Amino acid sequence: MTPSEPIKRVSLLLFVAIVFLAALASSGLQIWFDYRETRERTQSTARDVAIVVGAQVKNTVTQADAIFVLLADMVRNNNGLATIQEPANQLRLAGFSKAIPGCTSIALVSPEGWIVALSGLPDTPQISVKDRDFYQSAKRSRELFVGPAMISGVPNNPILFFMSKPVYDDGGNLLAVISAGMETTHFTDFYGLLGFSVNPAITVFKRNGDLVAQYPEMERYVGLNYARSPFFLGVLPTSLAGVGRSISPVDDKPRIGAYQSMQDLDLVIYAGVELDSAFEAWRGRAWRTGMTNAIALTLTYAVFYWGYLLFVREIALRLANDELDRISHIDALTSIPNRRAFDHALANAWTKFEHGGRPLTLMMIDVDWFKVFNDRYGHPAGDACLKKIAAALMQAPLRPVDIVARYGGEEFAVLVQADAEGARAIAERMRTAVQSESIEQAGAGSASCRVVTVSIGMAQASLRTMASSTELIEAADKALYDAKAGGRNRVVEAAA
Repeated sequence: MTPSEPIKRVSLLLFVAIVFLAALASSGLQIWFDYRETRERTQSTARDVAIVVGAQVKNTVTQADAIFVLLADMVRNNNGLATIQEPANQLRLAGFSKAIPGCTSIALVSPEGWIVALSGLPDTPQISVKDRDFYQSAKRSRELFVGPAMISGVPNNPILFFMSKPVYDDGGNLLAVISAGMETTHFTDFYGLLGFSVNPAITVFKRNGDLVAQYPEMERYVGLNYARSPFFLGVLPTSLAGVGRSISPVDDKPRIGAYQSMQDLDLVIYAGVELDSAFEAWRGRAWRTGMTNAIALTLTYAVFYWGYLLFVREIALRLANDELDRISHIDALTSIPNRRAFDHALANAWTKFEHGGRPLTLMMIDVDWFKVFNDRYGHPAGDACLKKIAAALMQAPLRPVDIVARYGGEEFAVLVQADAEGARAIAERMRTAVQSESIEQAGAGSASCRVVTVSIGMAQASLRTMASSTELIEAADKALYDAKAGGRNRVVEAAA
């Protein structure tokens, strides 16, 4: 054994230990991330259920309120309830009842608290509802009232909650109270059609703690009040909406729950998923992950080097792809962004502008008499000329979000997030910078200028006159044409 062999063995053992710990840590992190994702997904599900139930409640109450308005008009047109038993009115009452989703019946109650008409029953029995919440509330307030759930006295004893609203004449006299008996299941059972992966408990409360609807086991909790529960005493007063781990106010089970307070309806929506149910699938995945990684550790050392090579190769490939992507957005001659990069930048800038972003101005720049320059000095000199012009344009005071690009041939495009005044100052700086390069231009069409110059057409984006970025380009091109026609070596702004 050479003196270095023990060191090699220790190094190997240390290496294996590091690999083992790394794999163990990886397994633990994988399980933890899965746990966190499961928790967040369950929170999202609970929040979505609460939102959907809230929308269902809101839509139902809104529809009922609209029907109540029509019923109130019918009562006023009949000067009260004296003729409400007539067949035509009974038919209308039955039709109104069917128009409210989840409604079992509509009752018209006299100011004294007696049911005068009931949808579906031409011969309405004389029943007093003076002691009912929906009648008492209608006497106190003109607002729509949503009452707590109760066991109805009709056949089969369904569990209903009642909505009511008073009807007053122009003189402020109470003519009637409209009441609708509603199935509690209408607020809760529909969620099963939405395909949620968990089975949440759904509760609709009054803000005073009375129960309006509950899924599941509504019959078990009907008539109870939860005003003294930790949820109503500690959670609800601090925030009108929330999501997280909590104790269910109904059955005291730990749940991941979401709630929202609907103050305009005096209601609270709660949706919660039991912790055991929420994490049941995760526990199975965690066990499988742990076992799989434990087996994989026995193969780690053998395949590590091969995997390392693949990893290095993948990194090199990504870097190469990133470099190719960068190169594909750079003009090979001038080393500034090319047409592809400009199109991408314009699309992004236009989208931001449409959503209320900063002012946006486009400049189209063309080298004056460039064909004459190429014909006289040759293409190598033309290439050198374009490089100098690109460098001169890049000297302008631009923001990081602005872009100077070679648009094609001897044409450049500049996109700046500035108003017309600021953009014109930049354009003049660019025009002057190019002229200051003093690139000789003998034989050009203008005898007044013997150096290379540029013409610039600029247009400011306007949602009032432009439907797309294409129209912005067209406006800048038109301004560039006007700059050429006006004598070149100038900046022309498109008409607003």
